[in-house]
Amino acid sequence: MLRAARGPRSPHRAIAAAGDRAVLVEQGWHRWEGQLVVSGRDVRLSSQLHSSLTGRWVLARGSCGFIQHTAMLYSCAAGAEQTGILVLGGSGKGVGPWKFEHCRMYSHGAGSVALVCSGASRVLLSSCILGGHSPQVDGTQSKTRLSTRVTRAIRV
Repeated sequence: MLRAARGPRSPHRAIAAAGDRAVLVEQGWHRWEGQLVVSGRDVRLSSQLHSSLTGRWVLARGSCGFIQHTAMLYSCAAGAEQTGILVLGGSGKGVGPWKFEHCRMYSHGAGSVALVCSGASRVLLSSCILGGHSPQVDGTQSKTRLSTRVTRAIRV
């Protein structure tokens, strides 16, 4: 198992170096600018309690894997890409689906979307929460969470 410690681009480096090993994300906030492109097969990622990965994900064509117990957050700035997790992979000869289990996928910003499955991608969700954040009308710093709980596997 390979550990992803806190630090800039830590998840990028850990996933790239993992090979056939699983990646365990250490406790804390992990952020990156731009996007994290995952192109490997059989990518396995899990997070310690209270870990959050903040940034844009692209699960590339020909990729597949299993992500569990992970909070995946995306904050959409004005004029930025509006999809937090874009799934292009999970399909093709010898390629399994992308599987998410006990994950929280949130997105906030004007018109942003937490998860988009494109083309022939295949995704299985089990006990996941998908949703977004939006400021309350009174302008305070508190947030209202809008979410949908997915409690069974769904094939998209």
